[in-house]
Amino acid sequence: MKEHEWTKSKAAGDKGEKILIKFLNKQDKIKKVTDLSEKKKYQDKDIDLGLVRVGENNEEIKETAEIKTDSRSNDTGNVFFETHSNLEANTLGCFLKTKADWLLYYCIIEDILYSARMKNLKEWFLENLDSFEDKDIPNKATNGRKAYTTRGKIIPKRTIETLSFVKKYEGIKEKANGKS
Repeated sequence: MKEHEWTKSKAAGDKGEKILIKFLNKQDKIKKVTDLSEKKKYQDKDIDLGLVRVGENNEEIKETAEIKTDSRSNDTGNVFFETHSNLEANTLGCFLKTKADWLLYYCIIEDILYSARMKNLKEWFLENLDSFEDKDIPNKATNGRKAYTTRGKIIPKRTIETLSFVKKYEGIKEKANGKS
């Protein structure tokens, strides 16, 4: 099994985050996007963005989002929901730990975004946890860190796309650059 390289994953994540921030800033119903990913207070809650959106009565609604950038879904046809970020240390994965209101799951190669209220997605996920295969991903030791294993569930994209509370967006890069 191939080892995961955190530095490559971080670079892809940072790129995906920049694309999504540009995309979100172009949405009519979103007034403000704040990058919180470098703030320790939000890192501990697995929150990447602060959002101010316009509600149905023109009121401002403040919410948060967690971004996951996936650069392998084009090869696998699946998404990966992390249940343990470090299996050896028994550290909960982002998907179970996040306090964000929204999950923005960006398949960067295919340029597809899946957006869902975390409350709905987490409830569905926990009810169906045993339906999905566990996947362990070994991580290389870097920057003085020991090697460790990330564990998550493999979920077919076609399953995610059938969920009524998941919205799928395509052509994110073009929309972020104002070409659509």
